[in-house]
Parts: sequence; structure tokens; C-alpha cells
Amino acid sequence: MKRDRRAMSLMEVVIATGILFGSMVVLSQLAFLGRRYLDRAEDATTASRLCQNKLNEIIAGIEPLENVDEQPLEEDQDWKYSVTIEPLEDLSLTAVRVTVWRDPEGLPAGRRGTKPYTLVRWLRRSSGREIFSPPGLAPEASLSTQGRELAVR
Repeated sequence: MKRDRRAMSLMEVVIATGILFGSMVVLSQLAFLGRRYLDRAEDATTASRLCQNKLNEIIAGIEPLENVDEQPLEEDQDWKYSVTIEPLEDLSLTAVRVTVWRDPEGLPAGRRGTKPYTLVRWLRRSSGREIFSPPGLAPEASLSTQGRELAVR
């Protein structure tokens, strides 16, 4: 004799509810991780842009070529920067190192500051203290983020 089923059993409902709940937990964790990595990628992009802008201002003469320690950036007050000038006497070069990081004090609760991002550019010195980039030849640079370096030529 064949039985006609019109509804699900209690066991099937419990199993379906457990699968649904487990899927929701996994998807919420993936969304959380995705948001965290999105924030990191946005910070890395912003830090790279801010480093390049500050270095360009120094090379163009808008900002003085001098050491700066932990100053807020004018274009984004949530970020701080430092500039280190290192003359290399043997090679007639000067290394200009710009480091930026997000200040953790201005961030919402639960967000940490960023790791420092550094852009280094070696400039030839034509005489004494004057620094220039030869026409037609871009000075070498390297971008250091979180312990990795990317050479830019």
C-alpha cells in the first residue's frame, strides 16, 4: 500500500533549517572578510597616491627638501607623513624617502591604523645641494609596502 505524503517530516525541516543557518554563517563571514580586504586595498591605493603626490611636490620645489617627522597631510588630515633625506656621497645621489600612514586616532572604533607605506626616489645632484632629474631620464624609484618592494623605472 502506497502512502501519499502531503507535508515534510519534522526531521526534514530541522535538517533544512540547519543547512540554511550554516550557509548564512559562512556567507556573513565571507562578507566580513571581503569588507576588511576592501578597506586594506583602498588604504594601499590611497597611501601610494599620497606618497607619490608628496614626492612630486618636493621634486617640483613646492615643498622644501628637508627632513619632516610625523606631520599631517594637507590633502587628507587622517594621514600623516615623514620625509627623510639621505645623501649618498659615493654615488652623487640623494635618497628622498616619503612614508605615509593612516593615523589610528581619527578612525572609527574597531578600525586600526595602516602599516606605513614608503616611496624612495634617488635623485642625482648636479652641484652641492641642488637636486635635479636629468631630462629624458626618469630617476629610479622603489615602492615598499608591507615589506615588499616594487621597482619603478
